Amino acid sequence: MLKPSKSAYPLIATIDCRFRMELMKSVLTERDKLISQLRLEEFNLMNELTSIRKSLKDLEENKNCEKERAEELQQKLDDLKVKLQDTSKRNQDLQARCNELSKQCQRERKLRSDFLSPSLLSPFSNIIFRLEEQRKDKRSNLKREPSITEETVTTSNQHDTDMLEMTLGMLRCSVCKDRFKSATIKKCFHLFCRECIDENIRSRLRKCPACGEKFGQDDVANIYFTN
Repeated sequence: MLKPSKSAYPLIATIDCRFRMELMKSVLTERDKLISQLRLEEFNLMNELTSIRKSLKDLEENKNCEKERAEELQQKLDDLKVKLQDTSKRNQDLQARCNELSKQCQRERKLRSDFLSPSLLSPFSNIIFRLEEQRKDKRSNLKREPSITEETVTTSNQHDTDMLEMTLGMLRCSVCKDRFKSATIKKCFHLFCRECIDENIRSRLRKCPACGEKFGQDDVANIYFTN
């Protein structure tokens, strides 16, 4: 086997050094390329991570918005339920009031019908019927007198009408101005219709509408007019 001469050693060392340098340079180049690729991938991953974080943030905000919206709608629904209950109760109260007014109207119609019918035994009807008959008889008698003028007849009729209205005014309840007196407060003996007295008792305004005298339920008595 041939051995290199001593003069060839420096050349071999130089070649070996160059080879090592080229190899190291190649390795460094590959390393730089790999580092660049890794940095690019890291940059892309960071961008993707940022995008994912933004999407998560948007989803969280949307979730909060939807939650607030759901709570707002639930509150509106609860308010509507309360309003519906109030409206239903109000309708029931109005219906009950309408039924009560309808019954009261029917009672008043019957009372007026009884009042206007002279064939019934109501004292008020008989009294007014007799007054009307007396007024007609008086008018007929005045017309038969030759010395009586039309003006005198008219004056007499007006007087009778005034007396009739005054009588009706005395018989009607001074509170409602419609129904006739049918009850008295025994402490002061003022007269009113039974309905007005009962209404005062129900509303706890237990004072006489005329003089303010306090009274209880036991202090009320019915009155009866006779012919």
